Amino acid sequence: MKTHMYKIYLAAAFCLVSMAFSACKKDERTIEADGLIIDLGNPAADGCGWAIQINNTHYKPEFLDEKFQQDSMVVRVDYKLLKNSYSCGIAANIGMPYIQVKQIKKK
Repeated sequence: MKTHMYKIYLAAAFCLVSMAFSACKKDERTIEADGLIIDLGNPAADGCGWAIQINNTHYKPEFLDEKFQQDSMVVRVDYKLLKNSYSCGIAANIGMPYIQVKQIKKK
């Protein structure tokens, strides 16, 4: 009887660990693309701050290192698209998808 219960507990533990690892992998998918750093103006003056333009779409990075804050810089970026968006501009009428930059380098 003890051997049977041990096998059940072992199988349950294996399933839990497998599910935990598979859930983490799904969340870490990144997209790799060429982009252009764009200065959309000071947010304090109704601008939108720093953005990355990829295929004619502006994305708002959660964080952009200071060395990449140069208007019209061409970059290669690995990023994760986030679910929320950034609103800016007069009356917050401009919305940009947020991205989490995983890796970025100047081209």
